[in-house]
Amino acid sequence: MTNRHMTQGAVRQTGSRRLLGAWAMAVVGWLCLAPLSWSQQEQVEPSVKVILGTDRENIYQNELFMLTLEIVSSNIRLGQRVELNGLPDGTSLVMGPLEEQPIERSLEGRTVVERRHYRARCRALTAAPLRLAPTVTASQIVQRRMFIGRQWVETPFTLRVDPIEISITPLPSPPADRRFSGAVGSFSFAVDPQPLDVAVGDLIKLKISIQGTGYLDTTSSPGIAPHSGFRVYPPKLLEKSPDSIAFEQVLIPLSTNMTTIPALTLTTFDARAGSYQTHTQGPFQLAFHARRSVDRSQQYRPTVQASDPTQAGPATPVLALRKPASSDPVVADAHQAAALAYSSGYAAAALDAYAALQDQGDAWLAYNRGVIHLASGAYGEAIAQLLRSLHTDPHSDDALKALARACDVAGVTLPEWLSSRKGRWWRASMWEQAAVLSEPVEARLAPSASAHALFTCQAGDVLLIRERSSTWLSIQRGRDMGWVPAAAVIRLEEPGKQPNR
Repeated sequence: MTNRHMTQGAVRQTGSRRLLGAWAMAVVGWLCLAPLSWSQQEQVEPSVKVILGTDRENIYQNELFMLTLEIVSSNIRLGQRVELNGLPDGTSLVMGPLEEQPIERSLEGRTVVERRHYRARCRALTAAPLRLAPTVTASQIVQRRMFIGRQWVETPFTLRVDPIEISITPLPSPPADRRFSGAVGSFSFAVDPQPLDVAVGDLIKLKISIQGTGYLDTTSSPGIAPHSGFRVYPPKLLEKSPDSIAFEQVLIPLSTNMTTIPALTLTTFDARAGSYQTHTQGPFQLAFHARRSVDRSQQYRPTVQASDPTQAGPATPVLALRKPASSDPVVADAHQAAALAYSSGYAAAALDAYAALQDQGDAWLAYNRGVIHLASGAYGEAIAQLLRSLHTDPHSDDALKALARACDVAGVTLPEWLSSRKGRWWRASMWEQAAVLSEPVEARLAPSASAHALFTCQAGDVLLIRERSSTWLSIQRGRDMGWVPAAAVIRLEEPGKQPNR
């Protein structure tokens, strides 16, 4: 009896335990599945929104402004690749690279929202409404099942952007008494003249610097205008960057009466203020001393690549100038001024200094002129002057080397009668007909610009003149014959009529 009751009690206890275990498993299963059902019920679709704009309104033509791009996303993992496509071509808008800014993340409810910001420097070329309707190419990072497991991969996709219209305002007319430099933005202006303690005939360099934020690409340099007291040369570009530009201008005082360098002014347009701004530097006081004697042991060689500010040409290795053969003080002073200008990279100033000398067929003077022309990239003039130097002194090794270099950089070949010092190039019958082209021209069938073109001549080609007709010359280059404009031809036997060549 006791055992039966005990057995029944054990059976009841075992059944209760089984019921309790099943109930517990159900609770645990419900607790495990509940978050999944909740997440399925609250799951939100991926969202990506693109906002295009500018950093300011009332944008002026040629003003630099920022094109801004914002990508707002949630429930999606974006990659790093972002491209802006479908913008206007370079005839109406110039755009720099798209620069990424720091990413911002915030929690909105239970959703993490990511904001990516980009910007690009832009400039509108025309004063007309500008409509932008681009597309954005981005990438999504997703997990995919691969042969060796799951991997994260980037998948590109395209987003449409709501178009925007930008109003571009033309620049107002500058004041009548000012010359607009072309700079649009906010800038500072500085002028550094060196030296200020000079002698008559010395070379003064004005370094003109413009710095700031804005558009500088077509900025012209302010400079000293032609003046009776100075020999003035056009400013030349020294260096240029997106936020700065520097020029250099050379002045040569002609008398001690010019005690000051006139003030320089720069007029820019401040797009933020919407008005023209004029900056002034100077005047600068000069102190004069007596002219120092020439150091005749000095071999003048440019410290930088020489270039003529009025001419553009490929870079050419520079050569030393010869010392004058004469001890005449006038010659010495002219050579000192020319050598100083040449060493500073001003070919025009160096040639002007030599122009004061009477040309008597001096080999050293023709050689120096040829070297200066070579350094400036004026290859036709350089070859003509070096040939004149060799005509006077056929045994000059430095003239032969300089001539070979000039022909090499000009890409021309001397005719056989000029190719060797042992040849017959000094014969008067050939020399009187010899000429060099100063610029590329088309040789034509007849003395007319509308005549059929026969062949092309280039700067530095050595020719023989056969006939003249008004402003045209009949020339022979090897076996080729044709007509070319007389203005493009340098006659070798007439150095006195072309002192700067």
